[in-house]
Order: sequence, then structure tokens, then C-alpha cells
Amino acid sequence: MRTIGVVTCALVIASTLDMPTSAQVLDFVTIDIPGASSTAAQGINPRGDIVGTYSVGGITHGFLAR
Repeated sequence: MRTIGVVTCALVIASTLDMPTSAQVLDFVTIDIPGASSTAAQGINPRGDIVGTYSVGGITHGFLAR
């Protein structure tokens, strides 16, 4: 009986997420910061602004890509 509850809960959660379907077209953006040894996007808002961090010379910086 417990397994049914877990499966039901997982289905409810999955159905509430905005999951892409095969009919949707997704856009990908490359974020290339010159001289950075690493770059990581960490968030995006509904307007499409992307925030994240990048490292240059062992120092971590933040970025906002609009």
C-alpha cells in the first residue's frame, strides 16, 4: 500500500511541473566569458535573465546575462 502512495505522489508532482514535451522547441544559449576557467549559470527568471558565476585566476565573479 505504501508503494502506491509514493507512486501517486510522484505522478502528482510530475504532472504539476512544466516539463518540455516533444512538440516544444527549446533555445540554448552559450555563455562564454573570455578568460574564465569555469562558468556556471545558476538561475533564470521569467524574462529570460540568467545569473551565475565565473572564475578567473581563482577569483569567483557573478554575472547577469540579459
